[in-house]
Amino acid sequence: PNRYEDSAESHLNTAMVLAIFPKLIIELKQSNNPQATDFIIALENFRKEVSEAFFKDFGNRKFSARAYLNETIRFGIDNVCIEPQGYLLQIPDLSEARKKEIYEYVKSKTYSPEKLGFRTREKPIWSDAGEGEDDGIWFSLEGSVIAGVATFDKTEARTLLHTMSFQN
Repeated sequence: PNRYEDSAESHLNTAMVLAIFPKLIIELKQSNNPQATDFIIALENFRKEVSEAFFKDFGNRKFSARAYLNETIRFGIDNVCIEPQGYLLQIPDLSEARKKEIYEYVKSKTYSPEKLGFRTREKPIWSDAGEGEDDGIWFSLEGSVIAGVATFDKTEARTLLHTMSFQN
């Protein structure tokens, strides 16, 4: 995969920037550290640039793409991949109504009929087996989905947490 290192864009990384940078910027501003001023400006400018590009590409889709390896190799466009969705749901620029729409669509494609959490993929990309990273349950990604859902429905987020816990 490193043969695409000069052209690839992971939408997980992009969504993470749009979800995490606003929180980081607030914390840095509240620090009242004058040495952080240039860094805050750089973060704000980078976040704005990434946001404009991401939302132009995202359009009205009901889920984020997974990655573009180059101009022609793009995946996660017609197959929901869970990786960016949790951070997508945490982006403060998205309305609660849009987050709910995204969540319901992603849930319908990757959660039902699972008993433990979201599948990594709606359907396998690399094999027909649907196992491991290709279509298994990857719990480190569940946490970001729960955090995203908690921005608009804390009861549902608690239910998701319970589903992936030992109590289930």
